[in-house]
Amino acid sequence: MIRTRGSGEFYNGPLGRQFAAAVRQTGAAMTAADLRQYRARLLQPLQFELGGDLLYFPPGPLDGGPITAQLWAAGYDDDRHDDADAAERLHLLAELASRAYAARPATPADGPASADPFSDSAIAKLVAGYDRRRHQPVADDTAAIVDYSARGRQDGVSLVAADARGQAIACSFTLNRPFGAEKMAPGTGILLAAPETGARAGLPSAVIRANPNTNQTFFVAAISGGSPATLAAVALETLDSDRDLGVAITQPRAYNTGSPDVMIAEPGLSQPAQDFLKNAGYTLQMQERLGRVNGFRCPEGLPRVKICQFVAEPRGHGLAVSADE
Repeated sequence: MIRTRGSGEFYNGPLGRQFAAAVRQTGAAMTAADLRQYRARLLQPLQFELGGDLLYFPPGPLDGGPITAQLWAAGYDDDRHDDADAAERLHLLAELASRAYAARPATPADGPASADPFSDSAIAKLVAGYDRRRHQPVADDTAAIVDYSARGRQDGVSLVAADARGQAIACSFTLNRPFGAEKMAPGTGILLAAPETGARAGLPSAVIRANPNTNQTFFVAAISGGSPATLAAVALETLDSDRDLGVAITQPRAYNTGSPDVMIAEPGLSQPAQDFLKNAGYTLQMQERLGRVNGFRCPEGLPRVKICQFVAEPRGHGLAVSADE
């Protein structure tokens, strides 16, 4: 009906009224006025200069984009990530992530923790006192703000796409639980989102590397489930350490949000890496499939050179496909 009659049918027509009435039948609150008054918010992304290109991250108030941006900046700064071995890279991002989570405001309305996550002062604050061999838990009073421990659940979707002209999009969204509220608006086939379980339950995130001057796109990735630290790790492995994108996405994962203070790791994590983390002071908890990352990389830049690597997350049921002109 939307395809044949246009979006107005949903936001300001009979279909919208039907949908709002169906939502109310489930016990949730929605009116036709809610749909009519809805407006999409267009926000400027966070931008990090990388050579002559820009890295774009989603802005606040949701945590995912700013945390990914902070971890990228701190890992890239002074070659911290590139100079570390595989085990220390897990430790580095775990320490940075737990600090970044703790620094976030209690609610989105309180504003961002840092107006510029890429500033020298913001990076210095994030890495202050970092010990390459020892885990340092965040303070108890900040670690308990939000419990992020369940974010390994597969309750979101991520997708990336590009056209022959190099225009690209990275999208990540969630219903907050695997089947949302486990309620369907009668007669619509639409699952309803679950209420957020904390002030900031959803952690979708994405990143794009492009050059606005030459109109070229080089790298696009998005994550659902898991932790933004996983997406930051894939970006650092691929763009900073020049690792194959497929290897960066498929390698075993581990992360620590600081709340609770547990290193959540996939069973495939190597024994030397597990030993390093335990000796550093982490408590390990094994869990399958920590997040899903989908992405592509075009080292010479779309649309000029159409030689790209498309990778779908093997932990899910996604699809990676490309077509010649």
